[in-house]
Amino acid sequence: MLYIDKTREPYELLEWRMTQKNLGANFGYDDMPGNIKSVLKSSLLQEQFYLCGYTGLRILEEKCHIEHLIPRSVSINAGRIEETTNYRNLIACDNSSEFGAVFKGNWPSDNEAQDFLMPTDSTCQDRINYLNTGKVEANNPNDVPPRITIEKLNLNHKDLVKNRKDSFLNLFADISPKDYKRYIRKRIEKLQNKSSGQLEEFSLAKIQFLKRKQ
Repeated sequence: MLYIDKTREPYELLEWRMTQKNLGANFGYDDMPGNIKSVLKSSLLQEQFYLCGYTGLRILEEKCHIEHLIPRSVSINAGRIEETTNYRNLIACDNSSEFGAVFKGNWPSDNEAQDFLMPTDSTCQDRINYLNTGKVEANNPNDVPPRITIEKLNLNHKDLVKNRKDSFLNLFADISPKDYKRYIRKRIEKLQNKSSGQLEEFSLAKIQFLKRKQ
């Protein structure tokens, strides 16, 4: 789970929200016009370097949806409908129903919020460990939020595990032994480089894997 450093919300979203407030409207995400949602999705994708906020999969505008960290149903039922438009509560995620955002559904409730390791938590990268097998686990077995979050997002789904493991194997497909150490160093640098505006699929998992090989 790559840390998402939330930036300033798009001007179009801010302007729409302020207009609704000035009108005295009781507004939520479902009231947001399609053109604003399109701008919002584009902003989230750029902010996340085109990786799913939960799985690390590559996502594009036509292959993702806007995810609410605090589920919409929880916010609405608690009388916090405006929270559903809060930019800090929104990320972009893969559309699969077998893992990630759709699988997560209406979790967590307000009473379960302490068990959710959000990708907007600056500690998230240090609290999960991607194994060489492609599986993911809590870095500390006694750290409850990552353990529960991995389970609730089904991050050890067989397809994700296989794809991660395959991505590890592909890292060394054409490398000779004499280039090994230099390659690892340069490859990590490339995986961390955000200058192109995009990161490689499973970039954090690959970095962890390569660091174990140094």
